Amino acid sequence: MPATIAVAGLAEKIGDLRRHIAKLSDEREAAFTESDKLTERLDELSKLEPKKLSAEQRAEIDDLPGQIADQEKLARIRSDEIRKENDKLAELLQRFDSRTEHNTQTERLQQSTGRHVPHGAQPQPGTTEPESRIVIAEPNQAQLSHGLANFIRIIANSNGTRSHMIELANDHGDELNARLMEAGDVAKGGALLPDPYVPLVIENLRPRTPIRQMGVTTGPLISGKLKLPKINSGTTATYTGERGPIGVTGMTTGSVSWSAKKLSAIVPVTNDLLAWSMPAADGLIRNDLFRAIAQAENGAFIRSDGSSDTPMGLRYLVAPANVIAAPGGVTLQDIETALTSLVLALEMANVDITSPGWLMNPRTWAFLASLRDGNGNFVYPELSQNRLKGFPAFKTTMVPANLGVGTDESEIYFLNAEDQVIAEDPRFRMEASSEAAYWDGVDMQSAFSNDETVIRVIAEHDFNTRYPESIAVMTGVTWGS
Repeated sequence: MPATIAVAGLAEKIGDLRRHIAKLSDEREAAFTESDKLTERLDELSKLEPKKLSAEQRAEIDDLPGQIADQEKLARIRSDEIRKENDKLAELLQRFDSRTEHNTQTERLQQSTGRHVPHGAQPQPGTTEPESRIVIAEPNQAQLSHGLANFIRIIANSNGTRSHMIELANDHGDELNARLMEAGDVAKGGALLPDPYVPLVIENLRPRTPIRQMGVTTGPLISGKLKLPKINSGTTATYTGERGPIGVTGMTTGSVSWSAKKLSAIVPVTNDLLAWSMPAADGLIRNDLFRAIAQAENGAFIRSDGSSDTPMGLRYLVAPANVIAAPGGVTLQDIETALTSLVLALEMANVDITSPGWLMNPRTWAFLASLRDGNGNFVYPELSQNRLKGFPAFKTTMVPANLGVGTDESEIYFLNAEDQVIAEDPRFRMEASSEAAYWDGVDMQSAFSNDETVIRVIAEHDFNTRYPESIAVMTGVTWGS
């Protein structure tokens, strides 16, 4: 009886906690809805001619940004509270499962032996029936990979409610996702990516995102913010005589801030791949997801100018003194001097170069890799090993090759990756629609007409550098054009 009471008590706590989480979710959604309404109102007023605005409308325009910020702040606070409560719920569910398993074994032992087993006693090995309740072990990498693809299928095929998502998972024998959906955050037709899948996504973004691959620092966004200290100038030491005064010296410090920027990545997936009968398509589904997020990150972290609520990329974070024009000549000496000047820019600024790396367009890479000296030897043979002048090198089309008046210029970056920081909220939100329209880079496409489901992935992060001097960029590079 005490064991039954303990299980009932846990079940009651789980129910109370779920109701509390649902209440927090409702409050968060209400804040999002109110923020959307206020934003629409601000957009509506902004379209009016300034001369025709009444005094009340002008006052409303002044007040609306603050009201929108308050609602967004409330939504973030509720999101943090929901995450903490979900952690508590996961712990309670684990205790509940453990207690239920123990009670099941105890009951079987009592039935098989006819003896009463005291509450809290452990059944002896070999005394239970062969059948036992299956306890899910910690999922391995293969299970997580398959589970992530199924998670996307659940989001795409459900009606947007938790109960339907759990039902879909159970119907297809996916106990892992059923449990994750049970404890997860589901709202507005989508769901937060469960915690076990987050490292899998981040790890798969790394080889697809040169900035991450270079070894940049990552940090957490706390309530959408992160602030790190930095040293603007260091202390100096001096020698003094026996009775000479000691010079008063000291360092000056500052700080660098990050604030959440919302990334929305669109992943169109053909409905054939989302069928449960297509487990062989798991890799295609996952790769489409990883590719969409990585492409958006690449563009933002390298060349975004920080406008329209986007992160500011390397090109606009670099110290002005470290922006170097490419030489007019293309002799081997010109090229060697130009590349060396990028390295010297960091060294002369006393940057502690612990994780250096190059970043360039594939066109520039191919040009440097094909250079030969007077004896026919390759000038930079180490590029075949993804290194240049002894440092790791990376190529990406997110470094453009169509800049400048003649649309034939590119850039080369040299940076100390450790000083570049991605601050991110690891909670990815995923939503799905089979009726949405999306831009494919050329035309608007209809998911319904194309027999597709559009997965929208929403993430929050920001990018900044602790030291602008840790970046150098060469502009006007036409090599290989």
